[in-house]
Amino acid sequence: MKKEILISLVSMIFGLTVYFVFHIGLVHRNNVFFVIIRNYIPDMCWTLSFFFVSISFAKKISKKPLLLNCIYVLSIAIIFEFLQKMDMISGTFDILDILVYVISILSAYFIEKKLRREKYEKSI
Repeated sequence: MKKEILISLVSMIFGLTVYFVFHIGLVHRNNVFFVIIRNYIPDMCWTLSFFFVSISFAKKISKKPLLLNCIYVLSIAIIFEFLQKMDMISGTFDILDILVYVISILSAYFIEKKLRREKYEKSI
């Protein structure tokens, strides 16, 4: 559980740093590389952070929370995107954000599987 919380904190701090560096105007680049970093890396980091905090709590509740947690976190992220589309919350709907969420959840899934495998191998 400690590794999940550490990954979550590092991901959140990195996402916040990228967000503030680009959104308060410290970096003013408009090439494709910087646009991708500015628009999608914070979303990826926040999704990873949410996943690992959520999985830490889910482990206490269920024996097999991994797939359910993937569905839960992805559903919330997609719901927020569609709430932006319907102007119910502030933000801009972007279909690429949903792709970033899917990539983030898949990455988190494989990271968590690796952490579980390492924990299992240590217990043998």
